[in-house]
Amino acid sequence: MINFETMIETAKSVLAEELPLQNSEMPPQATVLLTDHGNVHVAICRDVFGSDCGYVNLINTLKNKGESRVLLMVTMWKNGTVDSPSMNLIKSIYEMNKENLETEVMLFGKKHDDPEELPLRNFISKLKYMIIY
Repeated sequence: MINFETMIETAKSVLAEELPLQNSEMPPQATVLLTDHGNVHVAICRDVFGSDCGYVNLINTLKNKGESRVLLMVTMWKNGTVDSPSMNLIKSIYEMNKENLETEVMLFGKKHDDPEELPLRNFISKLKYMIIY
């Protein structure tokens, strides 16, 4: 059974081979998705500003395979730190299938050392709160 632990191991494995872009101090980042088809998909981002981010290819792959429902999602830096997914990726996943508001996303907990899992709907609500207030 695929869970967040196996997805984190997948991210670590993929990131072990990745190098930062030349002249960039940003380490590579991986986002791992589990779809309702039971498939795991990985996007590597080497530049958060978009010049070398695999999210567009990931979304296109999902669409081409007819996999629009994402069950689990985790984003991790090469150093093992869990991060929030890209807002562009979140938007694309939601636009692909409105049920993806229920996607479980792994995020850091309040202490930043204990990850927590929550539905994308709650994550977006937290973001709205942080942005508005």
